[in-house]
Amino acid sequence: MKKLFLATTLIALAIPAFGQEGSERWDGDRRMAITANLTPILVGAFTGGFGMGAGFEFAPGPSASARLNLYYIGFDSALMGEEGGDGLHLLRLNLDGRWYPQNVYARGWFLNGGLQYHAIIAPQVFWGVNGEDLSGTMNTWSVMAGVGYKFVARSTQRVAFVIEPKLDFVWAVHSDIPRMPGDFALRMILGTGGPRFSLMMGAAF
Repeated sequence: MKKLFLATTLIALAIPAFGQEGSERWDGDRRMAITANLTPILVGAFTGGFGMGAGFEFAPGPSASARLNLYYIGFDSALMGEEGGDGLHLLRLNLDGRWYPQNVYARGWFLNGGLQYHAIIAPQVFWGVNGEDLSGTMNTWSVMAGVGYKFVARSTQRVAFVIEPKLDFVWAVHSDIPRMPGDFALRMILGTGGPRFSLMMGAAF
């Protein structure tokens, strides 16, 4: 819980740093946004590990933007039943482009598409499948496409609150994760395949 409190405090302190007096013109010309995904933060905090999810978006033009997203959860080894082990690490990187038909600099409805890299880093004990012991890093490369809505609060300040629900569909192009019973559900949980809903919040400026 201390880690969750610290992460929340840092986000709250960072947002005003971008503040700048302006006029209503900022409501149509905020080209950048920093957002946080609370899911990995909560999962990490309540499992004794550490989690973070953060994204940065930049719009070079009124109807298009590029976005980089990082998602990480590190589980404590004791929680996974392996005293003194290295624990379990989940890492996900997304790079995608967005199209905003309203033509107002990264606000409102959007369509997105891009690439995803996902890694599971685990000791050997976590990967026993069909009698075969697997260890190390398991990589998955995927393509993704989706739709979402980016709500930017109206403000005369340059910085404004953002909340962004998004639904993606992910297709794995290559994966080192072996096929197993319940494979589709597992890939949905990991975010390496199938539909995936996310809710981001942060600041546009």
